[in-house]
Amino acid sequence: MIIKSRLITEKAEACFKAIIVIYFLLFLLTSLPKVFTLFTFMPQFDVHLLSLILRETCFLLIILFFIKDLSKRNLLIFMSVSFLLTLNVFFIGRPIEYIIFGLRAMLPLLLIFMVSGSSSTSIIKENSYKKIEFFVQAILILHLGFQILHFLFGKGYYSFIFENLNARNPGLFYYPAAAASLTATLLLLKVGLSSEVKQKMVWPYFLSFFLASSITGLLFSITIGAYLFKKISSKFEQLLIASLIILSFPFLHYARFSMSGDQYLEQTGGTRLDILIASIKNATLFPENFGIYTNASRLQEHHLVSDSMFASSIGNLGIIWSFVFIGLIGYHIRSNFKKSTDYYFILLVSLLISCSSMVITEIPIVFALFLLSASLKFTG
Repeated sequence: MIIKSRLITEKAEACFKAIIVIYFLLFLLTSLPKVFTLFTFMPQFDVHLLSLILRETCFLLIILFFIKDLSKRNLLIFMSVSFLLTLNVFFIGRPIEYIIFGLRAMLPLLLIFMVSGSSSTSIIKENSYKKIEFFVQAILILHLGFQILHFLFGKGYYSFIFENLNARNPGLFYYPAAAASLTATLLLLKVGLSSEVKQKMVWPYFLSFFLASSITGLLFSITIGAYLFKKISSKFEQLLIASLIILSFPFLHYARFSMSGDQYLEQTGGTRLDILIASIKNATLFPENFGIYTNASRLQEHHLVSDSMFASSIGNLGIIWSFVFIGLIGYHIRSNFKKSTDYYFILLVSLLISCSSMVITEIPIVFALFLLSASLKFTG
């Protein structure tokens, strides 16, 4: 019986890994067409609907794997909230496609915190950490490679600096803030799954922050750089990272000034704050706008803009369900108070990500956050 159970577990883990690989391949297939539009010499093609459906199916399967490993209490809470929220928006009369859009955006947000409170994480075995870390490095190389390629040869969508160099370089994403968020989660995942106390070869991540030329990326580089500085094994690498962070200030200013003039700070922070305030003002008691404040909805129709997870959550959930989500997330944060000295650092970085983008819809960022939350293997 024990042998049979072990074989089932091994098959489940192998299946999980295969889905991850397929998921990221589909992510590349569906994101590269938009990235290629930033180049004059890249092939231009549209994303096939079947690719998007398969990608979302893989995403659903990954979520089901994490749900499977929730503790009984967390599973009961998650399923109850999911059922009652779905029932509520159904009786309000929201169209089925918007119910799907909303659940796709909101439920993973709650699940990320519940995974960290789970007593079982059998899908993520310690002997898999090295493989996942290698996979993370491969994604970073691809992401950084596109950033460098765009920096040198892009067609200047975000304006040029020094005549023919691109000011902002989003890599595997179309938007620099999302690119910086991807780099941040990949870096945390690399460090979190590493068995070594001292870290090495983390400077490419900071080069990625630098090339993104995003205020979000600058905040990440300062926050994560300060946290990791003493954990970096090489003095030369420490100096290199410190230099990249310092140089980010004039480079970011020059890059953003060349694009938006001296109003770029107001446009970046002020616009997001205005959107958040508008979401709060327009919030309904119940989720009457469920699914509208999502990227999927914006792609389908010209709906309300939600440039952060905060604005999206308030707009989609309404006042009552927003308080329910805040209460449950706060409870799980409190429950994990002593689980890891680095738990709150992960939350801080996640908070920064949520301020600048709809993190749950920016794949594969959400997957990296799931792994971080489930493993919490940070050293020291």
